[in-house]
Amino acid sequence: MTGPNKILIVSKEEVTNEIQNLLRRELADTINVSTSKPIYLEAMNINASNVNAVKFLAYRYNIKTEEIIAIGDNFNDLEMIEFAVVGIAMGNSQAAVKAAADTVTPTNNKVCGTAAISRV
Repeated sequence: MTGPNKILIVSKEEVTNEIQNLLRRELADTINVSTSKPIYLEAMNINASNVNAVKFLAYRYNIKTEEIIAIGDNFNDLEMIEFAVVGIAMGNSQAAVKAAADTVTPTNNKVCGTAAISRV
Protein backbone atom coordinates (compact mmCIF):
# COMPACT_ATOMS: atom_id res chain seq x y z
CA MET A 1 0.00 0.00 0.00
CA THR A 2 1.49 3.29 -1.07
CA GLY A 3 0.23 6.79 -1.37
CA PRO A 4 -1.81 8.95 0.99
CA ASN A 5 -4.15 7.37 3.53
CA LYS A 6 -6.37 10.45 3.76
CA ILE A 7 -6.96 13.61 1.79
CA LEU A 8 -8.14 16.67 3.70
CA ILE A 9 -9.87 19.44 1.81
CA VAL A 10 -10.25 22.75 3.62
CA SER A 11 -12.58 25.34 2.13
CA LYS A 12 -15.74 27.29 2.73
CA GLU A 13 -18.61 25.14 4.00
CA GLU A 14 -20.62 25.44 0.79
CA VAL A 15 -17.59 24.36 -1.26
CA THR A 16 -16.85 21.34 0.94
CA ASN A 17 -20.54 20.35 0.68
CA GLU A 18 -20.42 20.62 -3.10
CA ILE A 19 -17.22 18.54 -3.32
CA GLN A 20 -18.61 15.98 -0.86
CA ASN A 21 -21.76 15.55 -2.96
CA LEU A 22 -19.68 15.16 -6.12
CA LEU A 23 -17.32 12.59 -4.57
CA ARG A 24 -20.19 10.59 -3.10
CA ARG A 25 -21.97 10.59 -6.44
CA GLU A 26 -18.90 9.62 -8.48
CA LEU A 27 -16.90 7.44 -6.07
CA ALA A 28 -19.38 6.14 -3.48
CA ASP A 29 -18.15 2.55 -3.69
CA THR A 30 -14.47 3.53 -3.60
CA ILE A 31 -13.95 6.16 -0.90
CA ASN A 32 -15.43 7.28 2.39
CA VAL A 33 -16.03 11.03 2.56
CA SER A 34 -17.24 12.96 5.56
CA THR A 35 -16.76 16.25 7.32
CA SER A 36 -14.95 16.57 10.62
CA LYS A 37 -15.80 20.28 10.72
CA PRO A 38 -18.04 22.17 8.31
CA ILE A 39 -14.95 23.44 6.47
CA TYR A 40 -12.96 20.14 6.63
CA LEU A 41 -13.78 17.41 4.13
CA GLU A 42 -11.94 14.11 4.58
CA ALA A 43 -11.62 11.50 1.85
CA MET A 44 -10.14 8.08 2.64
CA ASN A 45 -10.40 4.36 1.99
CA ILE A 46 -14.00 3.11 1.91
CA ASN A 47 -13.39 1.02 5.07
CA ALA A 48 -11.73 3.81 7.05
CA SER A 49 -14.14 5.29 9.56
CA ASN A 50 -14.48 5.93 13.26
CA VAL A 51 -17.18 3.27 13.61
CA ASN A 52 -14.98 0.67 11.90
CA ALA A 53 -12.11 1.57 14.24
CA VAL A 54 -14.41 1.06 17.24
CA LYS A 55 -15.64 -2.26 15.83
CA PHE A 56 -12.04 -3.39 15.26
CA LEU A 57 -11.01 -2.49 18.82
CA ALA A 58 -14.09 -4.17 20.25
CA TYR A 59 -13.31 -7.36 18.33
CA ARG A 60 -9.61 -7.23 19.17
CA TYR A 61 -10.17 -6.74 22.91
CA ASN A 62 -13.33 -8.85 23.15
CA ILE A 63 -15.54 -5.93 24.15
CA LYS A 64 -19.25 -6.52 23.72
CA THR A 65 -21.29 -4.00 21.76
CA GLU A 66 -23.42 -3.32 24.84
CA GLU A 67 -20.25 -2.19 26.65
CA ILE A 68 -19.30 0.51 24.15
CA ILE A 69 -19.63 4.24 24.77
CA ALA A 70 -18.70 6.61 21.94
CA ILE A 71 -18.13 10.35 22.14
CA GLY A 72 -17.98 12.54 19.05
CA ASP A 73 -18.60 16.00 17.71
CA ASN A 74 -19.21 15.90 13.97
CA PHE A 75 -20.53 13.96 10.99
CA ASN A 76 -17.49 11.67 10.84
CA ASP A 77 -18.53 10.47 14.34
CA LEU A 78 -22.22 9.95 13.54
CA GLU A 79 -22.13 6.21 12.73
CA MET A 80 -19.94 5.58 15.78
CA ILE A 81 -22.40 7.42 18.05
CA GLU A 82 -25.30 5.45 16.58
CA PHE A 83 -23.44 2.13 16.92
CA ALA A 84 -22.50 2.49 20.59
CA VAL A 85 -24.86 1.46 23.35
CA VAL A 86 -24.35 5.00 24.69
CA GLY A 87 -23.65 7.69 22.11
CA ILE A 88 -22.55 11.07 23.39
CA ALA A 89 -22.35 14.25 21.32
CA MET A 90 -20.25 17.23 22.32
CA GLY A 91 -22.15 20.47 22.96
CA ASN A 92 -20.54 22.04 19.89
CA SER A 93 -21.79 19.24 17.60
CA GLN A 94 -23.94 19.69 14.53
CA ALA A 95 -27.69 19.35 15.19
CA ALA A 96 -27.89 15.98 13.38
CA VAL A 97 -25.11 14.57 15.56
CA LYS A 98 -26.83 15.78 18.72
CA ALA A 99 -30.12 14.26 17.52
CA ALA A 100 -28.48 10.84 17.03
CA ALA A 101 -26.83 10.86 20.46
CA ASP A 102 -28.25 9.53 23.70
CA THR A 103 -26.91 12.57 25.53
CA VAL A 104 -25.06 15.81 24.87
CA THR A 105 -22.13 17.05 26.95
CA PRO A 106 -20.84 20.61 27.34
CA THR A 107 -18.84 22.02 24.42
CA ASN A 108 -15.33 20.82 23.71
CA ASN A 109 -14.05 24.06 25.23
CA LYS A 110 -15.17 22.67 28.60
CA VAL A 111 -14.67 18.92 28.08
CA CYS A 112 -11.99 17.31 25.89
CA GLY A 113 -12.59 14.27 23.69
CA THR A 114 -13.51 13.14 20.18
CA ALA A 115 -13.79 9.38 20.33
CA ALA A 116 -13.69 6.83 23.11
CA ILE A 117 -14.29 3.16 23.69
CA SER A 118 -14.68 1.87 27.19
CA ARG A 119 -16.18 -0.90 29.28
CA VAL A 120 -19.46 0.13 30.91
